[in-house]
Amino acid sequence: MGVELYPAFRPPCTGFATDFDGQVILTHLGELDKLARKLNIRPLTSFMDTREPPKDYDGGPENIDEVLGDWHEWFQIKDAIASIQRLVGDPRYRIHNVGILIDELETLRRFLAEAEDENRLFRLECG
Repeated sequence: MGVELYPAFRPPCTGFATDFDGQVILTHLGELDKLARKLNIRPLTSFMDTREPPKDYDGGPENIDEVLGDWHEWFQIKDAIASIQRLVGDPRYRIHNVGILIDELETLRRFLAEAEDENRLFRLECG
């Protein structure tokens, strides 16, 4: 198993037991961000911690949090849902031949919609 992408919620959310791992989204993240810019919407990476380690950092990924410190940003779920809906819904810009990516984005959108009903904030995390 590789790196996974998953939504984290504040307050924490239970009941999202699933086999969703976000790996397909992670694989296509650059393409999705490029598409988001074309559509003039928030890219999925804007809901993630994209801080870079210092140039002289030579440790492994398991120690990066110690170097960067805690990340305290949380986002409105409705903003991510709007981006995902545009990413999967505009046939002029749809990512071609990647049906599983569309399915994974839709699954993420459904998870977010369920959590939104309970007034949570969220962010996308990798682990």
